[in-house]
Amino acid sequence: MTDGGRDVIDPREFSVNWTPAVIFGEVERLFAVDVETLPNGWVRAKRWDDSKVKIPPHAVEKIEYVDTETFHPDGEPQTYRQQRLVEADALEEARRLAQPTVESDADQEAIADD
Repeated sequence: MTDGGRDVIDPREFSVNWTPAVIFGEVERLFAVDVETLPNGWVRAKRWDDSKVKIPPHAVEKIEYVDTETFHPDGEPQTYRQQRLVEADALEEARRLAQPTVESDADQEAIADD
């Protein structure tokens, strides 16, 4: 799916290798399509607009994974699977977050305190 020339991730059909989650921090929360904790404790997250961010361990209070379901898309081989968000509220928020932002993000930015 593209929006304004930028690829975005469709919350109704995305990779089974991704783990959508909400990352709660001290000040804000981030709803991401894929979350990975790195060996050094930092959290790497892919946003719904396909941008990426790294968050230091001290800035993460908790991570809550979002319910998904795996399905077989029509017209694809039987071995091909994708997943989608289950809850309507999560689906609506993900679609909103996939819209292009006013400021373009770098390919990967770091969120940290100064």
